[in-house]
Amino acid sequence: MHSIDPYNERFAPDRDADRYYREKVRAVVGIVLDAWEGDSPAVVLSGSLALGEGRVVRADDGIGPASDIDLYLVTTEERHAAGLDLLPRVRAALRRSPGCRGLTVDLGVTSPARLAAAPVSIANRTLAEYGRVLAGDADVLDCMRSLKGQPIPPTDGLLLLQNRTVEALVPVPLFTESSMHDAFWYLHAKTVRDIGLSAAVVAGRFAPRLSDRAELVRATWEGSDLGAVVSDFPALYERAVRDEAGGATASPGANAKSGARDETALRRAWQDLGATLFAVARWEYRAVDPRANGAPTSWVSVGNSPFRRRVKSWLPYATGEPGVFLRALTGGFPGTPMQGAYAAASCLMASVGAAWGDMSGNTDAMLEGARATCPFRAGSRAPEAAWWEMRNAICDYWNETVLGGSRTIEKGSPR
Repeated sequence: MHSIDPYNERFAPDRDADRYYREKVRAVVGIVLDAWEGDSPAVVLSGSLALGEGRVVRADDGIGPASDIDLYLVTTEERHAAGLDLLPRVRAALRRSPGCRGLTVDLGVTSPARLAAAPVSIANRTLAEYGRVLAGDADVLDCMRSLKGQPIPPTDGLLLLQNRTVEALVPVPLFTESSMHDAFWYLHAKTVRDIGLSAAVVAGRFAPRLSDRAELVRATWEGSDLGAVVSDFPALYERAVRDEAGGATASPGANAKSGARDETALRRAWQDLGATLFAVARWEYRAVDPRANGAPTSWVSVGNSPFRRRVKSWLPYATGEPGVFLRALTGGFPGTPMQGAYAAASCLMASVGAAWGDMSGNTDAMLEGARATCPFRAGSRAPEAAWWEMRNAICDYWNETVLGGSRTIEKGSPR
């Protein structure tokens, strides 16, 4: 039986976060296998943790999760249907575990034959190249080797928006017991990232391999005013801190006893960038009236939620290293396989302009920003149609899931 090596697994960019997820993933895998009936499946880790990009939320009361635990349970074709029937039991076991509070665990059941027949997509190619077998047959992903290095179709995107798994399974719905893990991550930060990913795919520039990362960033933003502005963020921040301090020389994070001054300076720098911090400043949500399966049915604004307090607690860290806060929003860290795509999303955010209240308007602006900053790939068939398909799918998601009928983002068609 293959199992997690506690010394070799890297789920997150820093040691504390890696230790946190190492313990959580080990606990989740144990619960899943204990709740399974019959021959145990191979447990494959996908998503950000498999890429070593796990994020955490740091606060005075400790560390909390900010990344999903995405698991595929790979069983035989004969056991596939029975495995699907077992998912409610597995989910119930996870819910009962105190160690899983606040986590989001997405589960899918599949088989080697289904994996081998998977189409080329962002999700499936990333799984083929970076998926980790935590328990069971260590060679279970070999059947996906034909996907490695294959170009992503230009119409692919909306990775998380449409919850595209390796096949069209019904995953275990997300569940959460902590306000810091609610709509900000799922309905804003991931949406921004997915729009950036989609734009990179349409432009033919998505390549989640470390060897391609530097070239991807250079080719995407070289000579771009956006790239120059984003790279100037440290200077913009230092100037804002100096102005807030009345002209005194200061560096990011230097006035640690004046959190309000640092926060004001940080916001000024972001406004100079034309970036968006509205999710922290004014748009915070938590789930209310949850269905029995844990899927939220509506969202309400929370003026002083625990999540907001945690966000404010990040400011000394964010101001100590300019750009960390942006990476917290878009999920990217230096040296990780998808850093190029995150850089595209970051620059995309910077291109939007400050939006402090109207979520729908901000989303539409991001879409238009993606269209303006990521030209269509040369020779792409019907690129305009591909763009509008992507845009309207995002509009559908935003209208139905986020706005809930209170406001509608209008769809469009090629001009």
